[in-house]
Amino acid sequence: MIETIAVPELTAKEQMGFWRRVAIRGSDECWPWLGAKTSTGYGSVRVRGRLYRAHRIAWALCTGRGAELDGFVVLHTCDRPRCMSPWHLRRGTVADNSADMARKGRSGSAKLTADQVRAIRSAGGSRREISARYGVHPTTASKIRRRERWAWLD
Repeated sequence: MIETIAVPELTAKEQMGFWRRVAIRGSDECWPWLGAKTSTGYGSVRVRGRLYRAHRIAWALCTGRGAELDGFVVLHTCDRPRCMSPWHLRRGTVADNSADMARKGRSGSAKLTADQVRAIRSAGGSRREISARYGVHPTTASKIRRRERWAWLD
């Protein structure tokens, strides 16, 4: 699940505890998270009883804009889930994240490429014919055509 909630303001003690778990390096390098990680490799940190993705906390601490994360994600420009470098993090939407993944060929569990999605949208025939041609469920083909899936793709 992609995290899109605001990040609370951390006390000075909480901030010190957070940065102790980061290998701070130069501005052109990744700053690896040294603490706990999720099963997908993202840093994980508990703040006041709630788990947060560590890179969201890093972005909030470096920008002072944690409340602005409500409804947004934090993307890694370096594509390294453990990175906490403020120079490698940016705020974006879920659609921005999906587009970034597709552009970089990291569509996670996606079965289709962007070109295939465009072909589905322009293809004639029933959803069953299209789904058989591309190896997806008929509902998926319909949702792609209605732009309920892959909505970010033009």
